[in-house]
Amino acid sequence: MPSEKPHRKHPQTLQSTQKPKCCWKSGVVARRQIKRYQKLMEPLIPRAPFIRLIREDLKVDFRLQSSAVSVLQEAAEMTLVKEFEMTQLAAIYAKRVMIQQKDMKLVQAMCLHMTGFAFPGMKE
Repeated sequence: MPSEKPHRKHPQTLQSTQKPKCCWKSGVVARRQIKRYQKLMEPLIPRAPFIRLIREDLKVDFRLQSSAVSVLQEAAEMTLVKEFEMTQLAAIYAKRVMIQQKDMKLVQAMCLHMTGFAFPGMKE
């Protein structure tokens, strides 16, 4: 019968040389992403889906210049950014950090009441 040798323990050198996983404080990564997106000069909405959306809304086969599509895309992004900024202010006023659907509805109702115009896509 072969003699059994006791099992050797593996040296723990690998664990001591490994770096611990880096855990960022909450909000650090989000702030970094916000800064990155604020620096971007190109539009955030992809161009091809935006053109498909325009053609779907027009329901008529129009020919559009690329500059017209760029202007429409820029205006759409500015409107979205403005609405989200106002929604964030509504959430801060309610002493919350995260925005909720009720904040966005409040902002849309206030814009409709004050200006007579709502953000696009709002059901009256």
